Amino acid sequence: MKLSSAFAILAGVFALFLAIAGGVVWNSIETLRIGGANYDGIIDNKDAIADVLPPPIYVIEAYMTAHIAEDVPGNLAANKATLARLKSEYDQRMTYWRGKTLTPEIKAAIFGDTDRYAQQFWTIVEQGLLPAIERGDRAEVEIQVHQMSAAFAQHREAVNRMVPLIQAEAARQEQKAQKAQSFAFGILLTLALATVALLAAATVIVRKHMLAPLEDTTGLMNALANGDLNVRSTHAKRSDEIGALAKALEKFRTNAQERQRLEAATSSQKDIEVERAKRMAELVEAFTGKLDDVIGGLTSSSKELHNSAVTLDNSSSNASRQAEQADEAARNTSNHIEEIAAATGQLRIAVEEIASRIAESARISSEAEAIGMETEKVIEQLADATRQVEEVTSLISDVADQTNLLALNATIEAARAGQAGQGFAVVAAEVKQLATQTTNSTGAISKRIAEIQQVSRTTATGVRSVLSAMTQVREICAAVAAAVEEQAATTSDISDRALGAARGASSAARGVESMTMATAEAGESSRRLLDTSGRVNEATDTLRREADAFFKALKAA
Repeated sequence: MKLSSAFAILAGVFALFLAIAGGVVWNSIETLRIGGANYDGIIDNKDAIADVLPPPIYVIEAYMTAHIAEDVPGNLAANKATLARLKSEYDQRMTYWRGKTLTPEIKAAIFGDTDRYAQQFWTIVEQGLLPAIERGDRAEVEIQVHQMSAAFAQHREAVNRMVPLIQAEAARQEQKAQKAQSFAFGILLTLALATVALLAAATVIVRKHMLAPLEDTTGLMNALANGDLNVRSTHAKRSDEIGALAKALEKFRTNAQERQRLEAATSSQKDIEVERAKRMAELVEAFTGKLDDVIGGLTSSSKELHNSAVTLDNSSSNASRQAEQADEAARNTSNHIEEIAAATGQLRIAVEEIASRIAESARISSEAEAIGMETEKVIEQLADATRQVEEVTSLISDVADQTNLLALNATIEAARAGQAGQGFAVVAAEVKQLATQTTNSTGAISKRIAEIQQVSRTTATGVRSVLSAMTQVREICAAVAAAVEEQAATTSDISDRALGAARGASSAARGVESMTMATAEAGESSRRLLDTSGRVNEATDTLRREADAFFKALKAA
């Protein structure tokens, strides 16, 4: 296989790997981007939890509990405990948000009117309403309920004004994150295009400055081998290995021309000797032995010179190929490590973010489940209390009916007594009136108990919906955990690519070592070529001296 074909295959493999790595990075960014499917799923889960659970800062649940405490004084202890818990949750969330970085508008809305009217609400409930219920002072209870409702109305208006501010800030933060993501993706795309451009430029440079000169040098060597001594290399002025190879080739061509000239001169001299053979036969015979020895030494030196030149050519070629392989392996290693570092950093950030979201979802699910169980217990207690109140109301109604009947009998007996029973008749009428009022009151109480039972059933249905929602939340957490596992698998794949990059670095090191050995061999061949050239020069000098002596003797003859 030619070097050009091998280099083209290597460049294609690198381009394919770059495309695959780019696809993996693109898929990771698309999966984890702001506004993507995973992001929307996480936001939907948080919105579902916010819709299901009553918010601590918005005191609507405390407001409802206070009304229940007013309507059902017999269950005051449980309602006071519920209100105390809600007040604790309110204080905890306010402390939490004081430690967060919020915009001045949102911070002013939360800790301004919203908190001020909420504190008024809690003060009225704790210091006014609950003590009045404990004392059984209905008039005071009505006053406190009216004040509580006014404070809650102002608190609700403040919350309604705060919600658009929070929504606008959330939209701004999401838009900011999307812009940052788009900027990062633009940088990644620019780096990818720059890498492709550098690869194409490197391919053109290697083709122009390494492969093409080697092909030219190979053609010149073939021409010299076929006897064409007029060819010249255009790369002799280069200072690298290709320049050294071209210089050696030029020296080989010069030596071949000199040998051809010497052979031509020797042939012409032989023609003259033939013409003068009769007069110089003895001198020619004496000179022939010496000339054969000198020419034999010159031929042997020329062959050795040729072999050394061939060895030098092979060593230089090996050095060039090894240098090319080492350079390519180093570039591949650098590119692999850069791509893997970028992909691993993004995946690590994504996995940490998903793990954080899973932990937060699990914590909220646990809190929601605990609240659901506590709410279910409260509903059961409320149902028991209403049943007990219903029994007491029924008993009171029965007593009122019997009292009414006794009053009727007393009225009849008073009528029979005449003037003496008038006072007793008045008392009987009062008793009958009180019995009638008791009957009416028990009817109103029974109606209110029925309403409470209806609310209890509705609340029980809501609790079951909450528990069902908690099941869905756990399933979603499991799905997100599966996504984390996929990200871990992607990270493992990138680690495998890192091992490939390490192997590429080892290959580069071996290539550099081989290049060093080849260069040393080329140096040794160069030294042998210099020694051989010296011997050729000595043989040429000897031939020149013998020829001079021969011509002098020939002239003297």
